[in-house]
Amino acid sequence: MQYLVRGPVPRGEESAGAGPVNSVDRLPSAVQHAQVKRASSRAIACCSRFPHPPTTKVGRSRLLISQQTRHNSSTHREADMNKHIKRAAIVLGAAGMIVAGGGAAAVATSAKHTRIHFQMVRSANSVNTDCLPKAKADVTVQSRGQVEVMTIAASGLPKNTGFDLFVIQVPNAPFGMSWYQGDLNTNQWGVAAGTFVGRFSIETFSVAPGTAPAPVVHTSPIADASSNPTTAPVHQYHLGLWFNSPEDAVAAGCSKDPKAVTPFNGDHTAGPQVLSTRNFPDAEGPLRSLQP
Repeated sequence: MQYLVRGPVPRGEESAGAGPVNSVDRLPSAVQHAQVKRASSRAIACCSRFPHPPTTKVGRSRLLISQQTRHNSSTHREADMNKHIKRAAIVLGAAGMIVAGGGAAAVATSAKHTRIHFQMVRSANSVNTDCLPKAKADVTVQSRGQVEVMTIAASGLPKNTGFDLFVIQVPNAPFGMSWYQGDLNTNQWGVAAGTFVGRFSIETFSVAPGTAPAPVVHTSPIADASSNPTTAPVHQYHLGLWFNSPEDAVAAGCSKDPKAVTPFNGDHTAGPQVLSTRNFPDAEGPLRSLQP
């Protein structure tokens, strides 16, 4: 003989012949099989929606293990988040921020002055022509003992455009002694990044103890000098970034003359300066703060 276990019967139906709650009835085999299957499905769905605490030791143990696993997972996530926050705080503390105003600026340095962080701002030309209002660059210089590594991240520039980076004596015209470092090329969002290795510290300088012949590679539009002037050591502590071509400067609204070339690229056909460290005094360029 086969049996069917009924679920709870709504109040008032017992007297109508529905039978007592959780009663056991005898049914024909085929009918009983179908009703048992439906009753089991309803019971599983009911228990999944309205779970009850386990009543056995095994059930309670499983519940405790599940709760402990969820707690450990939450604890690990919180620990990872705190770790990332601490790392971000360390990076920001090391990098520092520029405080610019009234022609003055600050360089964030490490305790031993072997790492500095500063900003390049819009050049005098960019301000005067009212172009590229969001242009800037973040610069970090790290001493490696015998050399320094300088990383630059620029933004707010025209997209897909080339620029040329120089270490210079003073940030504004006439710029003084200038040293070509390399190029930066922006992507489709006007962002560019570059890494340069050299001497970018208080020891950066040029010197010419005497006059000597120099190779003349370029003759137009700006010719190379055939010899150098004699000069005692001259320090360069500033940075400047130039448009690679005057046409790019015109397209960006930073110039009105597509033929106004400057010598600040490899073949002396550059456009005007776009960024500089003019937020620092002439004799106190940011590179001076790094002391390897």
